[in-house]
Amino acid sequence: MGRLTDGMTRIVDEIHAGRNERARLTQERKRAAVEMKHAVASLRGTFAADLAGAHAAWVGAGAAGSRGLAEPGPAGAGAWRAVAERQDVLREAAAERRRAEAERRARDAGRLAPKGRGRHRPR
Repeated sequence: MGRLTDGMTRIVDEIHAGRNERARLTQERKRAAVEMKHAVASLRGTFAADLAGAHAAWVGAGAAGSRGLAEPGPAGAGAWRAVAERQDVLREAAAERRRAEAERRARDAGRLAPKGRGRHRPR
């Protein structure tokens, strides 16, 4: 009876060791996923700053700075939605300013089509 008890004890110990190893690997995988999320968020912030710097180099430093694109982004992944929404609002405001400026120029030149008639088609 001693050999049977020893064999059962060994099998139970192996089962517990396997469970403990699986739990350790699961915790390690979760920790690695969190670290990767932080690393990706940091890389995205760096990339956004590099992209804004390239934009500033091509367009001019005043253009990127006036729209807030040259600011580095937040480190947390949850704050990226707020940054994207802010950039969308700034982009829409810039587009509205450009549209209003074009409309003002056209009005000054006397070429603005009356509203309600549609676009002017050249003949």
